[in-house]
Amino acid sequence: MINIERKTAKLIERQLFAGKIILLLGARRVGKTFLCKELISKYNGVYYNCELNETKDLLASQSKVVLGNLIGKSRLVVFDEAQDIPDIGKKLKILYDEFPDVQIIATGSSSFDLINKTSEPLTGRSRIYQLYPLSYSELVDHDSLASAHGQLDNILRFGLYPEVFNHALDQKIEELENIASNYLFKDMLLYGDLRRPDIILEILKLIAYQIGGELSLNEISNKTNTSVHTVKRYLDMLEKSFVIFSLNGFSRNLRKEIGKSKKYYFFDLGIRNALIRNFNPIDSRNDIGMLWGEFLHYRAN
Repeated sequence: MINIERKTAKLIERQLFAGKIILLLGARRVGKTFLCKELISKYNGVYYNCELNETKDLLASQSKVVLGNLIGKSRLVVFDEAQDIPDIGKKLKILYDEFPDVQIIATGSSSFDLINKTSEPLTGRSRIYQLYPLSYSELVDHDSLASAHGQLDNILRFGLYPEVFNHALDQKIEELENIASNYLFKDMLLYGDLRRPDIILEILKLIAYQIGGELSLNEISNKTNTSVHTVKRYLDMLEKSFVIFSLNGFSRNLRKEIGKSKKYYFFDLGIRNALIRNFNPIDSRNDIGMLWGEFLHYRAN
């Protein structure tokens, strides 16, 4: 297993014990838990998986004494997937106010849920960081430019999710399909109150077949047979779940720029290829221009 140092980890470590709760956001399986457990081992910390019923029971109270028992003598406490805990914002505020010497980290795989639950209670008390799939520059820093360059074909086919990158070639597809089918939309389905969850895949496939091309809300609405309002809401949740990101059209006239269609990109090419079930070698594909455009817009940074 290759352990590639994450730039976000360095940023977070510089902020430890500086008087702020750290909120770490990112899609599932991008390495948030691994990053936090490395910090725990280094700073005598304790880890709580908030998806477990045992952790939910431990965090059921807002009592200072009860919450304090979770900390014990630890200097650092991690609440992983914290959005699963009711009133998590209030409970983090109590811990922050009553135990100022303890560093608290809360992770979440959907910004629309964790941020909504913590924004008011933690006003002025938190710092927000985001973790994405591996970047090309992280690969270069880990080894060399030549080594990273030698991985480009695999990156364009299978993306840069850490666990996918670390797998042998014959296991990459299975891992990507597992992420795409079992993890990618989990938080949207749990917290998004979606009336038409089937539209998620329809929208993503439209984007996948037209990476970098302008897609208007009306066009997506017509092709998915749903309202513009619904399309806009789903796109917003997909962005806040770190599946896609958008770029506005450019115009020297700001009024025209607001009305221009957006271009959408995936945070990871492996996920894009999994959605359209195309992992063919680069030299036999007709979408190579789209793949390079996607890579250069984000993952090369």
